[in-house]
Amino acid sequence: MAQTIMVVVQARMASVRLPGKALYPLAGTTVLGFLLNRLEACEGVDRVVVATTTRDEDAPIRRWAEAEADVCVMCPEVDDVLGRFVLAAEALGDDDVVVRLTGDNPLVCPEVVDHCAAWVANGTYDYYRTGDTFPEGLDVEACTVALLRAAADIARLPFEREHLAAVLERLAERPGRYELPQDWGHLRVTLDEPEDVPVVQGVAERLVGEAPSLRALLALARWGPELFAGNAHVVRNAWKQEASS
Repeated sequence: MAQTIMVVVQARMASVRLPGKALYPLAGTTVLGFLLNRLEACEGVDRVVVATTTRDEDAPIRRWAEAEADVCVMCPEVDDVLGRFVLAAEALGDDDVVVRLTGDNPLVCPEVVDHCAAWVANGTYDYYRTGDTFPEGLDVEACTVALLRAAADIARLPFEREHLAAVLERLAERPGRYELPQDWGHLRVTLDEPEDVPVVQGVAERLVGEAPSLRALLALARWGPELFAGNAHVVRNAWKQEASS
């Protein structure tokens, strides 16, 4: 039986610094809409699912996702991201593949999604993710459904259930990381701080009309570095430092 590759995009309206960011306007659509439009260029993805919560504040995402995505999966536990992913994969087999994306990273590149999913689907890895040489905001994680379910069985700490990478990478028998030949980790194209908004908007607008690809985004960084300057001072993955402090 052929494997199913499912992309699950986690999204919520709540955010301390940028509430409602998943539905911010972006290049003629919304942040989630821009991301889903880019994912249409993926060659190996069978389904795209949006995973949110049952809270009233997330009703706008549910309404949007029910109209635009394959399925909207809802979990009653607000911070149980792992639970949302297990629900999304409920009908899948253990050998199928789940790709994790977040709704505040609208510039994710389709070929990177395909690359990560393919390495898991062919059995080389059971968990494969982009590394720190990628710009922050192009993060992709892929794992087998079996690994996802095993992680859900053992993860008890709120941090582990909200930030899946730690438990998935620790539990994986065959983990791997996708690194670029040149380090682009200094670039930031995620939405987490107010300074990120004009940067992501400017980059997205410049990419409209281009085939969505990592090559196009990095070419823009080479020839238009001023577009990426507005949030260059923000520390990468600052939430990790906050969680460990």
